[in-house]
Amino acid sequence: MTIDQVRSFANKPMPKIVDHDERREDFARAAFEVIAEHGIDSATFRSVAQKAGYTTGALVYYIKEKDDLLLNAAEYSRDLVRARMVDFENKLQGIEALRYVLYESLPRDKERKGNWKIWIGFWDRSLKNPKVHKQTMERYAEWHDRILRLLKEAQSLNEISADLDIEKTANSLVSLVDGIGVQVLLTGGKVSSKAQIALVDYWLDLIVNEAKR
Repeated sequence: MTIDQVRSFANKPMPKIVDHDERREDFARAAFEVIAEHGIDSATFRSVAQKAGYTTGALVYYIKEKDDLLLNAAEYSRDLVRARMVDFENKLQGIEALRYVLYESLPRDKERKGNWKIWIGFWDRSLKNPKVHKQTMERYAEWHDRILRLLKEAQSLNEISADLDIEKTANSLVSLVDGIGVQVLLTGGKVSSKAQIALVDYWLDLIVNEAKR
């Protein structure tokens, strides 16, 4: 190699190193934001790529199917919610930990409504796509187990009756939150954040007061 060739090579710009994990997270975040703002049907490859600041081709390099794009958005949403719930579990215990974990699950603001838009959109898709169905069932199982664990803790602290069927109680709480979420989205948010919290408080007060009888 001549001196001129060495100099030419040295003067060439180094290729940019792509952090693939970071780029995947960019796309997942963008998909979540598009869904939160406009709904699950608006999460097209083009809209998500544009939101992330990349070309559609760059997105397709990482994600090939629409449901995979939605799965990534759902995982991003799940991680946000999980981190907040774990934080409450670490700071509080028993009924109060359960109370704030339930508050966190409610569609009380734009971001949390975005979580629900993904979640409800998954219900229909889970009937057609095994991967979506699997993640939906896993999230339900994790959610049920979290509630059940906190109910057990509340029993150990004598905050609720030892005779309470906590398995059925956990199932009814899952149904309560699902009902609130569906009602909020179907009514366009007419059920206020304050009203959602009041419904959770009413239910929790019932089981706490039962222990005092």
